[in-house]
Amino acid sequence: KENESVITGKENIIKKVVSYIESDDLSLQTNAINFIGTFSLLLNKKQIQLAVDSILHLFQKAKDNKDRIAYFNALNSIAKTSATKQLDYVKVIFPLISQYSKKSFLENDAGDYDEKNDLAESALNLLETYILKLNTSVSGDCKEIVVNNLELIEFDPNYSYEDQNMDEGGEAAYDDEYEDYEQVAVMEDSSWKVRRAAVNVLHSIIKSGITIEKEQKQLVISKLV
Repeated sequence: KENESVITGKENIIKKVVSYIESDDLSLQTNAINFIGTFSLLLNKKQIQLAVDSILHLFQKAKDNKDRIAYFNALNSIAKTSATKQLDYVKVIFPLISQYSKKSFLENDAGDYDEKNDLAESALNLLETYILKLNTSVSGDCKEIVVNNLELIEFDPNYSYEDQNMDEGGEAAYDDEYEDYEQVAVMEDSSWKVRRAAVNVLHSIIKSGITIEKEQKQLVISKLV
């Protein structure tokens, strides 16, 4: 059993590290996120709850998506080592994951396009960790998760058949003057991060052995193969 000084010391470390997670210094922030995950291995349930509570408090007052990305990454870092100690928070965190990873959020014109894709990716990464670590504890939400992520694996707002000019034979014809530019634009489109994260979520459902409707399972497998 830990003595009072050790407990107090760990709690002080948690508070200090969480304060670094909201830092504008990206290097310090990244190190703090990585540290809190490793440090979680040494924490009991009450101490994990302190860390998660502190991060959720920051999340609720976050003013921009950069901060939200950091907080999702921090929660994921903790979940990778101590997900079972976060069970009480799943019902609180799942709505946040859903809010920032829905196709409707990503298609909204408000906000920076790339930041929103990064935010959705970080939310989906956390969701993947919960599915793999908590399994049956999240099974009740799987139907909605499958529907949402099946939409996301086809999320590609810059792709449109209408952008192609058709020649007389019905073949796609491109203006050579713009071909190189279009290729670069496609390469720089960050929506691939969302699609990749959504594929990982769907794969984690199959891998975890969570029971889902037969029709949904068949649809997921057909999309992943």
